[in-house]
Amino acid sequence: MFRRPTKPNPRVSSTLTENAAKQIAVVREGKNAIECANVLQRKRARVVGEVKSMRIVPRGDGHWFEVVIEDGTGKISGWFFGKKKIAGMQLGSVVLFEGLVQLDQGEMTIANPYYELL
Repeated sequence: MFRRPTKPNPRVSSTLTENAAKQIAVVREGKNAIECANVLQRKRARVVGEVKSMRIVPRGDGHWFEVVIEDGTGKISGWFFGKKKIAGMQLGSVVLFEGLVQLDQGEMTIANPYYELL
């Protein structure tokens, strides 16, 4: 459905510290969310994680804003079509994404997810 550009991915990401992963696990329980590693393709999911990378992805006449979150078990990308930024969202922020999960080139994504800055 949506294809990523074939250019090399400039994202730089790192793993969470053990302390950060524990904090996210506590928030995840309070928000009734699941681990990123447990999301299923073509199912709705609610996940909580730390923002690890953000970028604008140009595509044809448009673009989308991609935000990758990590929770210590895995990563998931949120695609926000037509946006160049989201107020308050920055690297290191803890956010909640909710929406329909899709598999795109081996990566789990949610297009235009509902989100909360936590």
